[in-house]
Amino acid sequence: MSVFLNVRKLLLMGLIPFAMTGCIATKSYDFKPSARTLEHNIDSNKQLPYRVIEVKTALAPEDARGDIDGAKAAIVENMRNNLDDAIVSSGLFDLNSDNDIKISVTIFKIDTPMMSTSFPADMSAEYKVTLKDKVLYKKTITSVAETEMSFSFLGGTRQMESVNRTVRKNIVNFLSDAQKELAK
Repeated sequence: MSVFLNVRKLLLMGLIPFAMTGCIATKSYDFKPSARTLEHNIDSNKQLPYRVIEVKTALAPEDARGDIDGAKAAIVENMRNNLDDAIVSSGLFDLNSDNDIKISVTIFKIDTPMMSTSFPADMSAEYKVTLKDKVLYKKTITSVAETEMSFSFLGGTRQMESVNRTVRKNIVNFLSDAQKELAK
């Protein structure tokens, strides 16, 4: 009888860590849209006559923002770097222009559920493009993306991938909308 209890305890002790691995994220934040996605959403033949000299990202003040999951500092820094890369990769802006613009992004919400099979992620960010002191573009861009169960057994991995997908989608939506609005 005691052998049976010991085997049961060992089995239970082995299953608990296995079950807990579903909560561990193994990927990192990667918000850079693929070249294919950029080509599909941005018309590189319609280059804007502006040169981006600065990209800033920040979280909205705590009283003005919704839920922001994950490591906040990592999200802000990675978004800035990946938006900068996407701007260059898209070919949307004329790197030789004398019209120097600045882009600032204020992140209001990146929300994912704590537990889910598909992990939908919802993002809201305000993009502002300025030329000297004149605001050329100011708009809140929203995006929703999810990662299905077939992507990974690990819940934390699916959650992080959902954040990656919604931020990528948000960046592409901004670039596409800015191309239309700034070309006017």
